[in-house]
Amino acid sequence: MIADLLGLVVLGILTMVQSVFLRQVVLLQGSADIVMLMLIAWALQRRARHTWLWALFAASFVAMLSEVHFAVWFIGYLGVTVMASALRRTGWRLPALGMFLLAITGTLLIQGLTWATLRLVGTPIPFLLAVRRVMLPSLLLNLLFALPVYSLARDLAAWVFPEVVEV
Repeated sequence: MIADLLGLVVLGILTMVQSVFLRQVVLLQGSADIVMLMLIAWALQRRARHTWLWALFAASFVAMLSEVHFAVWFIGYLGVTVMASALRRTGWRLPALGMFLLAITGTLLIQGLTWATLRLVGTPIPFLLAVRRVMLPSLLLNLLFALPVYSLARDLAAWVFPEVVEV
């Protein structure tokens, strides 16, 4: 319960930081998605539960601020959360490497869904141009932010779910 309420606050703050500050840090036309990175990092935490609820919060917050169809955010964020939870349940021993792999997968998933949605509504963006100008720069920025966000999620999980050490 506390973790879910904390998720609401953390994701709200990260959505504001992403929409106000990180949209100013662009590489070509790509930008970082720290909300997606936090979802991945939280879902990789061993003690995290109800990660799908965090994904719903995040998708709702980002969808309110985005002109892209809300389904892109719900499908994308739930998709990366499910992949990260599945990776955690398999007993993956290198969560930082998993963070990088899922950051790549999640970026390509969300950017691909965004491109497909824009094509459906009639915005003629050539695929290779979208890859070069938006997807790959966004991927690079997400990889740069992946470890700091993972560290934040790990510290947050340690604070919310303290381990009991018996003497």
